[in-house]
Amino acid sequence: MRFGAPSEQRRSKTSGAFALLFLLAACAGPRSAWQDRSPTALTDYRAAFARNGGTRWVDAAQAEDFIALARSRRVLFLGDHHRDEGLHSQQRELLALLYAAGPTTLLLEAVGVEDQGPVDDYLDGHIGMETLVATCRARFSGAWIAGGDVDSEHYRGLLRQARGARVRALGLEPVPRLPLLQRDARIAAQTRAVATARPDALVVVVVGQDHLLGPGRLVERVALPCTIVGAKPSEWLWLAMPVAPQPPLLRTERSVWYFSER
Repeated sequence: MRFGAPSEQRRSKTSGAFALLFLLAACAGPRSAWQDRSPTALTDYRAAFARNGGTRWVDAAQAEDFIALARSRRVLFLGDHHRDEGLHSQQRELLALLYAAGPTTLLLEAVGVEDQGPVDDYLDGHIGMETLVATCRARFSGAWIAGGDVDSEHYRGLLRQARGARVRALGLEPVPRLPLLQRDARIAAQTRAVATARPDALVVVVVGQDHLLGPGRLVERVALPCTIVGAKPSEWLWLAMPVAPQPPLLRTERSVWYFSER
């Protein structure tokens, strides 16, 4: 797992990029299958995560220490930003270490529960990725592993990685998706059901960051000992990131971890 923190020049560019992205998000209407139809609800979710995710760095961990911490609890939430290739590479690195350390079950927002049959066929080696993608696309044209404006290669990569490690990967919710404010109860119920059915395994949930601490209270609803890794720290936390090289994971005072190198 990689080390390091962004330079001051990179921070300055990143700060400007954040501002531009927020401006564009405010001006643009919902365009994609994964976005909610209510811009107000989506804005509320993002604001809640920023508000609840912490305001200062208080701890750091080497990869092996973080793996031990995560595996001492029942659930690991990996917050996702659906087009962030750098984040996705780091998530796959972390998952490889988790898989090597013990039994794991993977829950993916990117997979609809209706597609579990073909996903199981793929994981068991009965079909290839091309067939899986075609099958999911035929059922729903907005399937994340089939393309669109998300990092579909990452979600296919997560399934390839799970297949190679003999890890069971499961869909997290119905697709097409329910309205945003109805989704967290379903996601929480699926997470709890899997954790109950697989008590020996760490349950890893890859889901959009804003669900975790948003108005839907996903983590609170799951009500199991858990670890949270966010996708992107707030701009304030980003600017406060130490300049010197850091261990690969940093924690805020609200117990939300982030990758230190972005």
